[in-house]
Amino acid sequence: MNTTAAKSNRIASPRGWVASIHALYLYGALGLASFGWAFCHKLGFNRISTLLLWFAGAILIYNIDRLRPDSADAVNTPARLASSSRLQRVSMALMLASALVLLLVPIILGEWLLLFLVIAGAIICAGYSVKIFGLRFKDIPVLKTFFVPTLIAAAFLGVPLIKAQLQFSPLHLLLGLAWAWCILFFNMLLCDLRDLEGDRAAGTVSLPVYLGKTATQRLLLLVGVAIPVLAFLLSWPWQAVASTVYLAGLLIALRTPRSEAFYEWWVEGLLFLPALVEAARELPTMAWGTFLP
Repeated sequence: MNTTAAKSNRIASPRGWVASIHALYLYGALGLASFGWAFCHKLGFNRISTLLLWFAGAILIYNIDRLRPDSADAVNTPARLASSSRLQRVSMALMLASALVLLLVPIILGEWLLLFLVIAGAIICAGYSVKIFGLRFKDIPVLKTFFVPTLIAAAFLGVPLIKAQLQFSPLHLLLGLAWAWCILFFNMLLCDLRDLEGDRAAGTVSLPVYLGKTATQRLLLLVGVAIPVLAFLLSWPWQAVASTVYLAGLLIALRTPRSEAFYEWWVEGLLFLPALVEAARELPTMAWGTFLP
């Protein structure tokens, strides 16, 4: 079998398609969009257009990050690096489609402030991977680990705030934002802990590189406790119980080294948890409602 045919078979195989889903960040972007929906749903704000913006934004920024492979990727995520290299044309097409969605949704809705914020946010987020004024944000010591969760949490809350459609006290909003940020930070911290050796070799000073493995594990435990506590303070008991079980399971599982696939499915899977909890909480009520007169 020649080389071209072998490559074609790998792409067409189920395993190849699964690798492509993760390499292009389709799974992660869907997770972020579902998390954003769950967060805003808890705050009483839901719009399909916002889901499209979160999904397209995640696709665009992640694939920009893959344009120039980081030297640390060869150590941290070699399988993903191989898939990303193979899918460069698909990645470019996805970036173009995502950029169009980000521009067209606010234009169609006639929301010019939203359009401005989307463009400004995309430029700032692109600065994580692309040099702006000669500097990438990921090259700033420690900022790398805080940058992504902070920008995503701001995007989640930004649209409801500019629409002025949130009917909660400032304290409730602050606690909700802290809950969302802690989940995103926990996810990012786990990934940066996995990437510890590669980041050290590449000279990238993430928070785990700065703190060391033991201190990072203690911080993960602290954040893992804060997430359900914040959910209880917000009177979200289902979210508190589910996050306690899931986070504990992740921390126990990661006591031993895990494959890239574990992080791709289960660590990124944390992003789906809030939406799944909301669906499980409301489906019984919706199903019972169909039997009521």
